[in-house]
Amino acid sequence: MGRAKKEDQISVRLDPKLRASLEEIKEKYGYLTDSDALRGLIQLIHNKDIIASEVEGRLLENLIPILEARLKKHYASDEFKELIRSIMDEVITDEEGQ
Repeated sequence: MGRAKKEDQISVRLDPKLRASLEEIKEKYGYLTDSDALRGLIQLIHNKDIIASEVEGRLLENLIPILEARLKKHYASDEFKELIRSIMDEVITDEEGQ
């Protein structure tokens, strides 16, 4: 293995906890060098809005069916129907009074 290019050299002191985190990132994402891992992190930070939008989209895709099912169950409950009847009675009473 030859000597690293100047743009591949990074001189930073890392405490043991940070070193372990960097090693974990390298292993998880398949980076071979510290500099590649740091570049990858910088790219992730740079693309955080895109990543956040992707995560939001996936969450909504999974949560909407769950929420719809819960709402349908709630709308079918006797408590909800009674609340709607009460509101409608109030509206009708107000309309008749005008």
